[in-house]
Amino acid sequence: MPGMRTLRPALLLLLVAACGPAPTEPQKCDAANCAGCCDAAGLCDAPSTQFCGAAGSTCSACALTATCQFGQCTPTNTCRPTSCAAEGKNCGMVLDGCGGTLTCGACEVAGESCGAGGQLNVCGARCVGTCPASYACDAQGVCAGGNPTGLVLDVPVPPEHLVSGVVHRNGVSPTITGCNGPSSTAAAVAS
Repeated sequence: MPGMRTLRPALLLLLVAACGPAPTEPQKCDAANCAGCCDAAGLCDAPSTQFCGAAGSTCSACALTATCQFGQCTPTNTCRPTSCAAEGKNCGMVLDGCGGTLTCGACEVAGESCGAGGQLNVCGARCVGTCPASYACDAQGVCAGGNPTGLVLDVPVPPEHLVSGVVHRNGVSPTITGCNGPSSTAAAVAS
C-alpha cells in the first residue's frame, strides 16, 4: 500500500501539532517569582496562619497564638487588662497589668484623700496623731480594732481648763485604776 506510507508521516505530524509543544518543567518557587512562601510541593502560597514565610522562603505554620505578619509568625496579644474594681482600688492611677494605666477616679467624701487610710489608691481618712498600740487607723480616720485592756489615756489638761464627762465602754462605765489623786491627768481603763 503505497498510499498508506505517505499517510503515516502526515498523520504523525498532525498528532504532534494537535498536542502542542512538549511539556516544560514548572518554575522553581523562589524570591524571583513568589511574593509569598514556597510550600512542600514547590508552589507559591500567600501568607496566612498555615503558610507563613518571607518571599520565596519555605512556608511554616504559625502557632495558635500567633499570626503571620510580614513573613514572620508574630505572637498575638493575649493580655487582658485588669480593672480598678478587680484590684480593689477607687482613686488615683494603677497599672492595668498589660503595660498601660487605669484612672480609678478621685475621692468624693469630705475629709478623705487617696491613700490616706493606709492603702495605696483607696480613699480614706487620716487619723489625727498616732493610734495606740494594737489599734490601726481605718478608712474613716478612726483608730479601731485594738484591745482596750490596759489602754492608757493621757490627756494633758492646762490648769485653766476643767475637763469633765463620762467615759463608757460598750455602754458600761469602766473601772478606773491608777489615778494619783484628783488632779491626776493619767488614768488606766480596765475592762
